[in-house]
Amino acid sequence: MNVLVTGGTGVLGREVVRQIANRGHRVRSLSRTATSLSYADVVAGDLGTGDGLVAALHGIDSIVHTASDPKRHQEVDVDGTARLLTAAAHAGVRHLVYISIVGADLIPWPYYRAKVAVEEMIEAAGIPYTLLRATQFHEFTEKTLSPMARLAIAPRGWRMQPVDVGLVAARLTDAVDNGPAGRLPDLAGPEAITWADAVRALRVASGRGSRVLNVPIPGGFSAAWRNGAALAPSAGGRTFAEYLAQRVNAPSR
Repeated sequence: MNVLVTGGTGVLGREVVRQIANRGHRVRSLSRTATSLSYADVVAGDLGTGDGLVAALHGIDSIVHTASDPKRHQEVDVDGTARLLTAAAHAGVRHLVYISIVGADLIPWPYYRAKVAVEEMIEAAGIPYTLLRATQFHEFTEKTLSPMARLAIAPRGWRMQPVDVGLVAARLTDAVDNGPAGRLPDLAGPEAITWADAVRALRVASGRGSRVLNVPIPGGFSAAWRNGAALAPSAGGRTFAEYLAQRVNAPSR
């Protein structure tokens, strides 16, 4: 099978490319920069402008759409997906697999609203599809919460359930093999924790101690995080603490 992965050089996309290639499929990675990958053909293309999409989709059977940009969500996520769907329909693509975010319809944030808009767009496009929502990757959690860890603060009561990116990539790769399935069950890591728990784990891993000040934050956005909008049934994998321990203890290259 010929598979195109959008955002194929990102944290998730790179792992998806690797796993799909390991299953014996021919993989093409779409990226704004033609970064070399040993297990895929990398083609330059930009969802934000549509440049390179027609060529990238030539001969493609399935798409795994992982490209996303929280800072340019209208341009890349919404408008870019519309361009991708149009080009995919013209190319005769038979299956589109999309990764979204658990709680996107419950947490009032413009980026999450964009993800819901993309889901609805895909459902209405007429191309057979599979949609998967996942919780925050460990890598994203570390990057997002590191500034809080330096300051020893966290939003009071906010809950999250970080997930191993390899587990998400495996579920997306399974979706390619299994064919169009509509909406899949949400995917989350093994442990629901507070943001304070995650900040504390980051501080301990970096030798800063365990002190964290919980800061109350008002409003509907904060309430959604406190009320479990970002949680889902566990699918296993590493906990955030295990991810940090393995990353810290990994041999230097």
